[in-house]
Amino acid sequence: MSFIEIKGLRKTYGKAGGELSVLKGIDLEINQGDSIAVTGASGAGKSTLLSLMGALDRPTGGDILYDGSSLFGLDDKRLAAFRNSKVGFVFQFHHLLPEFTALENVMLPGLIACEERGLLRERAEGLLEEAGLSARLDHKPGELSGGEQQRVAVMRALLRRPEIILADEPTGNLDRKNGEDLFDLLLRLNTTDGITIIMVTHNDLLASKMKRSITLVDGLICE
Repeated sequence: MSFIEIKGLRKTYGKAGGELSVLKGIDLEINQGDSIAVTGASGAGKSTLLSLMGALDRPTGGDILYDGSSLFGLDDKRLAAFRNSKVGFVFQFHHLLPEFTALENVMLPGLIACEERGLLRERAEGLLEEAGLSARLDHKPGELSGGEQQRVAVMRALLRRPEIILADEPTGNLDRKNGEDLFDLLLRLNTTDGITIIMVTHNDLLASKMKRSITLVDGLICE
């Protein structure tokens, strides 16, 4: 059984007579420890697919099975618990809180989940050290470079030990060197920690380094 099964996934926006069909029946099987690049033209539905995989939205039709269990058979409270415990999100823009330090930003998901503060601090410090940011713990986002900010965002996504990372153009707002460094960090997490990574990217070179690459064309997968 696949770790993740996407079955007939559809997403339509708008009302009858003015509907926009973004996903038209996506079928995909993902194994634990996979790294998959999702490519395609703007508007092809890449971000919508990631949003549904992370339970940030509900589909119009179809379902996603995680370890054989229906994701969208869950109520909103259980979907939120799934997001908070199983999935780490990394976006093109880091979305760090400007008034918080790097350490506090990484600790934030655990604080929201009411985890013990001392243990959270220890775990967050270890993650930032792994990202090469041990000297930047007390720096606020405005005092960090773009690449450093995005590495903090990745470590924040890892704080609660997710099984899957969904990354939507994580290198899209970085220069080539910082983008490659961030990508190498994600690949290392996939290789050493076995975290499944699904990454939307327009960068063909980065996509070629993933284990698999799929292309969305007109709401369907061409793999």
